[in-house]
Amino acid sequence: SKQRNEDLEIFELGKVFLYPPAADPDQLPEEIEMISGLWTGARQVRTWHFKESKVDFYDMKGVVEAVCAGLNMTGVRFTPLTGTDFPYLRPGYAAQIQAGNERLGAVGELSGEVLKNFGLKQVAYCFDIDFDRLVDHVSEEKRAKTLSRFPATRRDMALILSNTVEAQALLDFIEGMRQVLVEGVEIFDIYMGSPIPEGRKSIGLRLTYQSPERSLTDSEVNSIHETMTREVLKKFNAQLPSGIA
Repeated sequence: SKQRNEDLEIFELGKVFLYPPAADPDQLPEEIEMISGLWTGARQVRTWHFKESKVDFYDMKGVVEAVCAGLNMTGVRFTPLTGTDFPYLRPGYAAQIQAGNERLGAVGELSGEVLKNFGLKQVAYCFDIDFDRLVDHVSEEKRAKTLSRFPATRRDMALILSNTVEAQALLDFIEGMRQVLVEGVEIFDIYMGSPIPEGRKSIGLRLTYQSPERSLTDSEVNSIHETMTREVLKKFNAQLPSGIA
């Protein structure tokens, strides 16, 4: 049998040539420089300390976020992918990358047709970003943040809500609450299916709490987390998993 590498991470910066919709047959294609990446297989190499787990959409989204953060970019958002500009991405499993009101590209799962055409036997994720548009949003301002010497504490927030609610809307709302002890928030899971009622989905959020001045107590973090959870439940007409019969 042929040996094959099922764990692959590749990256490329190069030119692509695109024809605009309904282009004249004699019209030359548009030349665009793109930055692209693909990830399939394991999230990390299996070791004595870590079990092997498969890469997912949020891993690839995290790669894009890391690139943007490294370039001092702000205001980067991920919104539902609309239109047919990225037909090679699986519908419902992809997002467009925006900076301000400009679309930079897209990130998501490759469609089954693409996997079949290239002989890929497993799920793969990719991103494509217009390099020139990306550069336009790079900030030359250097920003530094003092690292806290006090430990961080994490709490999870599991929600059942309408599947029409965008994950980005949750992140924006929590960040907009401007709770000074919330150091970060990320989505670690989205699930639709039994026992979640039809038309709704489960979203798992992980919040990191940290103070630059002192160690936080469990009771203090729990109180803040419970308050924020109530606000999110009210805003999005959501419920906790314990409320599912």
